[in-house]
Amino acid sequence: ADAAKQAIERVNGMLIGGRKVFVGPFIKRDGQEKTTEISLYVRNIPSGWEDAQVTELFTPFGELKSSLVMSDARSGKRFGFVNFKDQEAADKALEALHGKDLRTDEEKADMEEEERKTKEENVKEPEDATADEASKEAAVAAADKAEKEGEDAKEDKRLPPFCLSVSHAKSRDESKQDTQKKHDTRERNWEGIKLYVRNLPKDSTDDSLRALFTEFGTITDVKAVLERDSGECKGYGFVRYNTMQEATEAVTAMHLKEAFLGQPPLNVGLAAGKGAEGKGKGGKGEGK
Repeated sequence: ADAAKQAIERVNGMLIGGRKVFVGPFIKRDGQEKTTEISLYVRNIPSGWEDAQVTELFTPFGELKSSLVMSDARSGKRFGFVNFKDQEAADKALEALHGKDLRTDEEKADMEEEERKTKEENVKEPEDATADEASKEAAVAAADKAEKEGEDAKEDKRLPPFCLSVSHAKSRDESKQDTQKKHDTRERNWEGIKLYVRNLPKDSTDDSLRALFTEFGTITDVKAVLERDSGECKGYGFVRYNTMQEATEAVTAMHLKEAFLGQPPLNVGLAAGKGAEGKGKGGKGEGK
């Protein structure tokens, strides 16, 4: 007991690896205070922020018990937890700070300038409806990746990365249930035959894409891939049918169809990857 006390006194508050370390006596789960929904989970924390900045941001809403900022080992993104002593204070902080734009005026100006340049370049470069196979496969791979990343983006209602995401921290059991639910939903969505659709207009949505293809059979999943910041469609998406027959009918009817005024003909084919049943890759073998 004396040794543990000495270790706490020596190590608690030390800087290790540039981080302030907290060390305290272990409290059994039965002896811990109940903290139902007063712990907040915070995402999209600016890369240069540490505990001090997060504490400063949340303190005006009420007394904090603790805060902890960490980095994801793979992505490097910053996230953390803020624990309030009072439920009401936590609720006020969540309401006020969720979605808060943390960019400086300089960062906002730089981003607006970058978006302006990107739009000008897109106008100068006309879309090529007969792009070579290599570019098509690259586009499909990128879109497939964006579709998977979009699953997590839905939870934040497509908050851009510079906006703070604040939510009530979940218990271990709740996290397990949510993980299982996501897994089950993904498994159901991955069933069937997946098609990619290119040359969609910027105002396309999941609903409009579904309406365009629903006549050909039972759609088990649909996604118009959107820009995270603007919310506009990137020009491509995915449709998944229950059977190969339905998917084939959709490709036959919709590939190279001029479905939108002022847009190149639709490019529809079998998407590579799960659900494609190994037939084709990125639309190879489709009619021109």
